[in-house]
Amino acid sequence: AMLKQRGIKQIAGNIVFDTSQFQPPNYAPGWTINDMNWSYSAPITAVTLNENAVTISFLANHTVGSSIKVMPGPYAKFISIIPEIRAASQQEANGQCQLNMRMDQQNHFYLGGCWPALKDNSVLQFAVANPTLWVENITQHLLTADGIALEGHMVTGNMPAGLTVIADHASQPLSVLIGHMLKVSDNFYADCLLKTLGAVYYRHGDFQNGVRALQTILSSHAHLTFDQHIMFDGSGQSYYNFISPQQMVKLLYQISTAPFFKVFYHDLAISGVDGTIRYRMGSK
Repeated sequence: AMLKQRGIKQIAGNIVFDTSQFQPPNYAPGWTINDMNWSYSAPITAVTLNENAVTISFLANHTVGSSIKVMPGPYAKFISIIPEIRAASQQEANGQCQLNMRMDQQNHFYLGGCWPALKDNSVLQFAVANPTLWVENITQHLLTADGIALEGHMVTGNMPAGLTVIADHASQPLSVLIGHMLKVSDNFYADCLLKTLGAVYYRHGDFQNGVRALQTILSSHAHLTFDQHIMFDGSGQSYYNFISPQQMVKLLYQISTAPFFKVFYHDLAISGVDGTIRYRMGSK
C-alpha cells in the first residue's frame, strides 16, 4: 500500500529478501517429525510472516465415512492444499485412523487420513514448510493488486548497500515480545529470540550459537554452569534438552532477586485465568 501511495507503478530491478540474519537449520535437533506440520513447530527463518503459520478450517461433517471439506484462511490461500480427509467416529479417530499431513518445499500441503465427525468447524494452525517462497507469493499478489509491475525477480540474499528507505516497520520493544512469549508459551518467539542472540553475540544466527550466547549470559548473570546440562533450542521442544530441576530452581531464584522480577512475574500465565494454563486448576 505504501508503494502505491507513493505513485510507484513499476519496479525495474529485483526484490531482495534478506536472509542473512538467520542461518539453517530451520528446525532444532530433537524436534520430532510428528510436530513439524503444526504451527508450534514452524521453521525458524529470517523471512517470516504470521509466525510462519496458516489457518485451515475443517468444516463440520456429521456423516461418518464422507469427505471433510476444508476452508483456507487468508494466508493459507498462498499454499496448495490437497484435502483427502474423511470423517470418522471419535473412537476410530482416537485409535485407528489419524490425520496424515505432509508439506513439501513447494508448499504443497497434503491432508489425508481421518478427522472426527463433529457438529462444529475445527480451526487448526499449520506450519509453512518454505516460508520464503510463501512470502514471495504473497508479495507478488499484493504488487499485482496494487497495479505495480515487477520487471526483475524475487531473490534471496543480503540487502544491497546504499538503498533509500521508503518504508520500514519495527517490532514492539523486547519487553513486550518476551511478555507475549511467556504468557502464551510462544515457541516461535522463543526460538527467533534465541537465533537473534546468536546473530548479535557471535554473528551467526543459528540454534547452536544462540544456545552458546544464552549459556554465556546465564553463566555471567545467574552463575549457572552447563558442563552437565544440554540445550538445543530456546522453546524447549527438543527431546535432547537436559536441564536439571536444581538448575531451573537456581535460575528462578536469581530472577526473583533481579530488578525486573515484577515484570517477569506479571508476564507469567495464571492458572485458570489466562495463557496456556487458563483451563487448569481454575473454576472453568
